[in-house]
Amino acid sequence: MPSSRTSFSSPLWLAGLLWALLLLAAPSRPASAQSSLPGSWQSSCFDCPHFFLDRTPQSAFFDPSGTLHDFYGGEQLYHAAAHDTGWTVEVVDATLGAGRSATAAAAPRGQLHVLYLDADGWLRYAHQNGTGWQSEAILPLSLGTLPSLGLAVDPLGVPHIAFRSDTDSGLFYAVRTTSGWQTTQLNTAAAALCHTGLALDTAGQPHVAYTTQTGRLHYAHATPGGWTDTEIASASSSAALALDTQNTPHIVAADQENGVPSLVYYVAYQGGWQSEHIDAPTNSSAQIDVRCPSLRLANDHTRRVAWQLVLTAGVRVTGGPIGGGGYA
Repeated sequence: MPSSRTSFSSPLWLAGLLWALLLLAAPSRPASAQSSLPGSWQSSCFDCPHFFLDRTPQSAFFDPSGTLHDFYGGEQLYHAAAHDTGWTVEVVDATLGAGRSATAAAAPRGQLHVLYLDADGWLRYAHQNGTGWQSEAILPLSLGTLPSLGLAVDPLGVPHIAFRSDTDSGLFYAVRTTSGWQTTQLNTAAAALCHTGLALDTAGQPHVAYTTQTGRLHYAHATPGGWTDTEIASASSSAALALDTQNTPHIVAADQENGVPSLVYYVAYQGGWQSEHIDAPTNSSAQIDVRCPSLRLANDHTRRVAWQLVLTAGVRVTGGPIGGGGYA
């Protein structure tokens, strides 16, 4: 389908120019710091230039073959894939305003699935059908806050989703069946922050990590007798969740300690939880807000975490505060 890009206004041009000047003015890293890590970082822009008036959290992941995919939107829903010859970009949903808070996953055989909101606030699910993309509306959600979506696909290609309803602040889990979506409410006071952590164990049972409006981190999983929900610790950010080969849950979330945000890693251990700090600013006056962590357990058992940093005290541009990212 043809892609019609949304036009942008002069304030956005000025914001982009300001951001570029800040990058140019930033001090370069010393040579010792550049050579302290093996190899070097490589970056590329796969959809440039492209100006978004309404960017929301996106979803990047590797499929079973090792191909990197990125789903993003706000004006339309886009899918970008990295290949040896470069990036390809396609429009999954050309509806104006589609793609908010996109979260995506790949089935074991590589079929891609994506969950997102359209311009009318409907929660939509789309998947590859062999010739293109097939999209369906699930239920209406409000556009007032981010819906905190989660998506996982079991070995049979069945999608499992998690979402927050802005109407009643309820966190829901749903699985697609032959008769429609079977939905279960997990909490009545979930926070609206980026994505909800959702993973499936080796038996296909769902596990969910989320935060509440009162700033508490929870872990829930399905059992033959129903859902079990455990409160872990305090948290100020949405949670990322991954399961290792033994189905042990690993969770990453941010918290505030003495006014300073810190990224915390949790792993279930002998009936409880072990935790360690990944990253924390050294100066509380920076007022850095850690948001939207993601977590991946590699085949060599290393743990990879990415997150966003938002400067809540500093220069702001159209659409929100200036931010950055982190990786560990």
